[in-house]
Amino acid sequence: MNSHFVLLLLVLPFGAEGRYIPSVDPSPEVITSARPEFSDSATPPDWDWRNVGGISYVSNVLTQQNPNVCGSCWAEAATGALSDRYRIATNGSLQVNLAVQTLLNFPPKMSGGSCRGGDDYEAAHFIHKYGIADDTCMPFTGVDNYHEEETSGVDNVQKRLCRICHWNGNCEWKQHYRRYSADEVGRVKGENAMVAEIYARGPIACSLDSEPDAFNKYTSGIITSADLPKPSTTTDHVVVIAGYGVDRSTGMKFWTGRNSFGTHWGEGRGGGWFRLQRGNNTLGIEADSCSFAVPSSSDVDKLMREEYHPGDSLQNRQ
Repeated sequence: MNSHFVLLLLVLPFGAEGRYIPSVDPSPEVITSARPEFSDSATPPDWDWRNVGGISYVSNVLTQQNPNVCGSCWAEAATGALSDRYRIATNGSLQVNLAVQTLLNFPPKMSGGSCRGGDDYEAAHFIHKYGIADDTCMPFTGVDNYHEEETSGVDNVQKRLCRICHWNGNCEWKQHYRRYSADEVGRVKGENAMVAEIYARGPIACSLDSEPDAFNKYTSGIITSADLPKPSTTTDHVVVIAGYGVDRSTGMKFWTGRNSFGTHWGEGRGGGWFRLQRGNNTLGIEADSCSFAVPSSSDVDKLMREEYHPGDSLQNRQ
């Protein structure tokens, strides 16, 4: 990334330059199972993956502003929703954040985008094709770092998903690491279809209009259409939608979402979350298709076969 572009990012308001850039030549869906169906009788009116039976199945709130400002919301949302779904698929036993930076280390035509913006749906396709490691293999730096010569062949890509540095200062690409993939990649659109997908299989990545102050300067409560100067006609930012509900005092339906502006922004335990009026396309969230990826069943099976000893605490490892 050149210094001129960095200057633009630092001077402009965070939502002023498009971060969500849908592909002009989208990849086909990869669907191998029946899609969840909405049912008034079977689909609960409230669902939040942060609290299902007292257990949280969601991954960490991320930031695209540290250590550099990067228009990578599409990558945070794609990896974040799939991280959540891996936690769900492993009954809450796996706590992982898939590596956002990996998607910035390959050309946009492969990964779905760059720090100038991108497409969460195409990011999910990258993970489906090549897999991805967690963020201990590739910590977020918030800069584009791709090299065309490293992108030929699945094996060559997979050899560059996990980089480890040693105490002597030397770094190397690890050939053996935990890699996560996706069996299915698809789109879902409209309130009922979104609700059905979230309830049945987990969080989804959705685009919205981040320009209004009601979102950019959000602190708490439900963002409603009445808070907006005008209806949203375009979307420029991607978030994770991890639940839905109905406000008990007003009866207003809402979405529960996780943003990528850090924990200093928003509400929720620890910060970083928001609620958005549901059912009337507030901030344009229901007009565009959301994306989802389904964790690889073989990867989940491997994870569930790994030994896990809850009593093996750190003090027992002297």
